[in-house]
Amino acid sequence: MLLISLQGVIAAQQAPPPNVLFVAIDDLNDWVSLFGGHPAAKTPHLDHFASDGAIVFQNAHGAGSICGPSRSAMLSGFMPSRSGVYGNSQNMREAPLIQRHATLPEYFSKHGYLSLSMGKIFHKHSTANGTDAGQWAFDIYNPTGSGSGVDRAKVTSRNKNLIDGKPASPSKHTKTGGSEFAWGPTAQGMEGTKDYKTAAWAAEQLQNSFEKPFFMAIGLSRPHLPFYVPQEFFDLYDPKGKYMPPIREDDLEDILTPKGKQKFRASADYLWLKENDLFDEAARAYLAACSYADACLGVIFESLKKSPHHANTIVIIWGDHGWHLGEKLRYRKGTGWSESTRMPLVVRMPGMSQRQDCTRLVNMIDFYPTLIDLCGLQKNQS
Repeated sequence: MLLISLQGVIAAQQAPPPNVLFVAIDDLNDWVSLFGGHPAAKTPHLDHFASDGAIVFQNAHGAGSICGPSRSAMLSGFMPSRSGVYGNSQNMREAPLIQRHATLPEYFSKHGYLSLSMGKIFHKHSTANGTDAGQWAFDIYNPTGSGSGVDRAKVTSRNKNLIDGKPASPSKHTKTGGSEFAWGPTAQGMEGTKDYKTAAWAAEQLQNSFEKPFFMAIGLSRPHLPFYVPQEFFDLYDPKGKYMPPIREDDLEDILTPKGKQKFRASADYLWLKENDLFDEAARAYLAACSYADACLGVIFESLKKSPHHANTIVIIWGDHGWHLGEKLRYRKGTGWSESTRMPLVVRMPGMSQRQDCTRLVNMIDFYPTLIDLCGLQKNQS
């Protein structure tokens, strides 16, 4: 369990109970520099945060390889095999098992904590009463606003068959499905973007003095598709750079059906990028989106450092699963390969002053019981 890996720093906790700053980064994989995934990745704020004192979990995995199941398992404490939440279309709130038990923020709220949130923590669902974003689970919930939009003249999009805003050669690989596979600079700078606004709200809250310890859950949406981030983050990476790692074109040929036929084929994303020679550009866009998310983290970290809560706050930075970037001739997630399940996880406990790396296998299903133990709350009997 995750708790075992943190036992060596629990002794650093002091009364009053520690706060919890819980930050999710949607679709962030192990390309960020802390995890050695890509040598060109620029994530200085996360790097500095870890070097100041945190545990970097090098072998952490989601309970599912897409957003809904992985987040539902983490927030409820129940694996998909128990809750029945296997897909993004299934709302965890409708699962009978989950209905009978408090979710993670609800449990903290019921045991003396103030819970507050902005951004994506729960997977969103449309309901007859509007969007269910998990707002019901928090004492204070600030809805996520919109960003500034993208500069349409510079968009590259598989779905729309555009390259730098211009039509590409006709292709049979543009059929839509899931989020639009696209990238480009936003119409405004960083302060006009959705994730920056979320980070700024979190930074503002951290300057408050609360009567209770807090459980603050903040969700950043990038690097989730589309990779629309300010131009300054694209500029961190040479537009002519070679960012795509080597890919084996025959990597799927040894995975066969019981009848001996090849089971998997290259995805439409992969094939469209290949026919337009855009592998490096797609990798650069993902790296830019990771750097943008890191800059938003920097806003939160800087505020926490200046806040009255810095010495007594547990900080957990996590991705909800992995993300393919050409491996197995595909992009996105939703597979059983490690590229789709391995997630970034960085934890700082009060009193830590140096980086530690943990190579033990941990799973995000452990978050719920581990946080209860770390904060000294009554054990959940479920």
